[in-house]
Amino acid sequence: MVARKKLPIVDLGYAKHRPTEYNKIYDFFTFKNIRYAAPPVGKRRFQAPQPPLWQDGIQSGKVGFQCMQATNILFKFLDVVEDPNKESEDCLFLDVAVPGDVVRGGLAGPHPLPVMVWIHGGGYTFGSKDGFYRPTPMMKAAHNKMIYVSINYRLGAFGFLGGKQVRKGGQTNAGLHDQHMALNWIKENIAKFGGDPEQITVMGESAGASSIFHHITSPEEPVFKRAILQSIASYPYFDPEIVQDTYDKFAKLAGCNGREDLDCLINRDVQFVEEANRRVVFDSIYGTFTFGPYIDHYYVPDLPLFRINEGKYHKNIELMISYTSEEGYLFADPTISGEEEFDDLVRGHFPDAPSEVLHTIKDLYPPTSDEYSTTFGRISTLIAEWIVECNLYYLTDAFGHAYIYRVSVPPGIHSLGKKIVGLSNSADLFLTFYGTDIAEEALRKLKIKNLLKGKKNIATGLQSYLTSFAMTGDPNKCKEEDGIPETIRFPRSDECEDMPLLDVGFRGYSILKQTELRPKHDRCRWWLKGQWTGGECGAEGNSR
Repeated sequence: MVARKKLPIVDLGYAKHRPTEYNKIYDFFTFKNIRYAAPPVGKRRFQAPQPPLWQDGIQSGKVGFQCMQATNILFKFLDVVEDPNKESEDCLFLDVAVPGDVVRGGLAGPHPLPVMVWIHGGGYTFGSKDGFYRPTPMMKAAHNKMIYVSINYRLGAFGFLGGKQVRKGGQTNAGLHDQHMALNWIKENIAKFGGDPEQITVMGESAGASSIFHHITSPEEPVFKRAILQSIASYPYFDPEIVQDTYDKFAKLAGCNGREDLDCLINRDVQFVEEANRRVVFDSIYGTFTFGPYIDHYYVPDLPLFRINEGKYHKNIELMISYTSEEGYLFADPTISGEEEFDDLVRGHFPDAPSEVLHTIKDLYPPTSDEYSTTFGRISTLIAEWIVECNLYYLTDAFGHAYIYRVSVPPGIHSLGKKIVGLSNSADLFLTFYGTDIAEEALRKLKIKNLLKGKKNIATGLQSYLTSFAMTGDPNKCKEEDGIPETIRFPRSDECEDMPLLDVGFRGYSILKQTELRPKHDRCRWWLKGQWTGGECGAEGNSR
């Protein structure tokens, strides 16, 4: 081990960084808490991210914060702010993990390494680059032949406040612009860490995957070559009146009621803005979080599904997409029992839809079917397809092919963080980050010990598919061998008419034919028509 003071320094022009941490077991260094943008505080609150400011001296990375956190009443048990001292508006940091040989070699190797970038989920209102999203599992799976980067971005009202006041005096969808700036920072600077700026793979789950969906359909050219989208949870904020109502409620709670500009909110003490953010998110409709990307006719010209359908997306991207077997479970209200309550739920999500559209939704999701037998199953299926699963089909149809996998390891529900419903933890996120203490503990509670025996198991196998795709574009090229259960060949969706996908289940890996899921495809085609938005052609403020 080289003495820390003798380790190379990365000169970013505005700051100089030394490695912060060293993983002795797997031999990689992490440069933590690198600023990729100026602190979005004071006059920069609610504005587009600005270039990072000059920092004197050698940065150790010991100082860093997570963005302001909030969650709704349903997930209050998550305790998203475990340490309030780590929460701040000044949160636009990223971490870079680099193999030991590259660092000891002065951050230059014989060949620049491919780069994996993690964008965390959390309903666009909580989460951070830290926690159990640590680089260990990915670096281990890649055999230290990859650079791993994880980023923060502004959340809740701080990142996704809308309304006419924001359009006039701020930056709409500021959180997406944070991500865009971070990705461009990586493109411009990753070579200084031994990375290849032409081989960037971005990976995200839930809101992180939804973010990638928005970047793929944004007018701005993305810098990534590949994308791994896990459980693309993209709640559609398409109604400008609802976005404005949210602003008005937030401004009132922050003590800026009735103001026609952003000045009051920009100058308000952060404690009042933070409290307003928490209260608005806490009062969200069951299963939603109030804030997230909304149509602004700029970075988000329209909802991603409609942009995809119109051919307005960046086509030269290689895709791996996943979902879980019970995507809607976590977001379906279990208290709804009768037909009248179901009607109220539908009207609550689709306030602008005419009555005939509401009847169509009820026909598409009748009280009972071959796929479910309860009201809860009905709601769960509706929400799973509308918000998550159909996005997979839209992307696959548009691109013509993708590597697709489903996680059906029980309970197969959508992941939101390290705690899920108190009963059990979902598997997909914990399989991805198996190798951190939190993820290993969560998987043990799922009673799948037979799949986690030994150093090579179902989690490390999945990780090897992910890193192989990130490094080569093919999940099979560097996949793990001789594990229990043993990995199998991961087919691409266009290999045959059955559109095969990989199932990660209770017995290991198997192949599932998408033709078995044909009813979902039919319903997804109806959602794509956009009649549920109340517009003749779709969502864009009824203005496409």
